[in-house]
Amino acid sequence: MEDPERHQGRPFEPSRWVEALDYVWFAERYHWTPAQVDELPLGLANSIPDVAGVLDEIRDEAREKAEADAEREAARRR
Repeated sequence: MEDPERHQGRPFEPSRWVEALDYVWFAERYHWTPAQVDELPLGLANSIPDVAGVLDEIRDEAREKAEADAEREAARRR
């Protein structure tokens, strides 16, 4: 059985995983390279995911409202 504290023979380092998650988040969302992420001021790099999350929620709520409005309009026309 594999040791959960090791990955591919290397010790598990939580701080490295957290760092990697930051890079992956920016890469998946904005297609940024690690170099681009490293160029961000720390405060901005820490704030962008929170702001993006709030914007996602606002967009989701607007989309849900538009879908509900469209369903009500379709039902009204029947």
